[in-house]
Amino acid sequence: MSALPQFDHPTETDYMAFERQSDEKHEFINGEIVAMSGASLAHIRISVNLANLLDNALTGTGCEVFNADMRVKIAAATSYTYPDASVTCDEPSLLPDDNAATLLNPPVIVEVLSPSTANFDRTTKFDLYQQIPSLRDYVLVVQEKPQIDCYSRGKNNTWLLKRVTGMDASITIPSLSRSLALRDVYSRVSFDEPTTPNTG
Repeated sequence: MSALPQFDHPTETDYMAFERQSDEKHEFINGEIVAMSGASLAHIRISVNLANLLDNALTGTGCEVFNADMRVKIAAATSYTYPDASVTCDEPSLLPDDNAATLLNPPVIVEVLSPSTANFDRTTKFDLYQQIPSLRDYVLVVQEKPQIDCYSRGKNNTWLLKRVTGMDASITIPSLSRSLALRDVYSRVSFDEPTTPNTG
């Protein structure tokens, strides 16, 4: 992931103006405008499965699930991302005067890890997401094998990791009090298929 060359030192205003006129999505990470890479078939299937599973599991609870079209703002770091899924169980707090929906108060954020972005999602993005006061769980779904990591905010702002592996496992998202079966999360995903996006 690399910053676009159009700006030497873009501001938040520059990013918002650029994003409004762009046909593609970009994130704003620590003062850099970052182009989002294409997704593989496995990534797309996992993302769709997750959104559907979460939506079904949370029916009737008042919680709402958003896909990767919902942008999230990390106000403390003046950064913006497009996670693969996000959840809010309160009235969604949205950035005012914004042509696109930008969520400010997600308790749950989910990222599907691509080989090219896994380290970035585990480090830089996690550091940013920890600055969202409402965030309680950060869920990382590995693309190349059945493994899900859930980081949950504990006392004194510490983060506790629970990792589950294998198609017979399930992961519980504590703030939602809901579990997801990995067999359902990885439905229709073949671990032998290419994991890099086809950009041709």
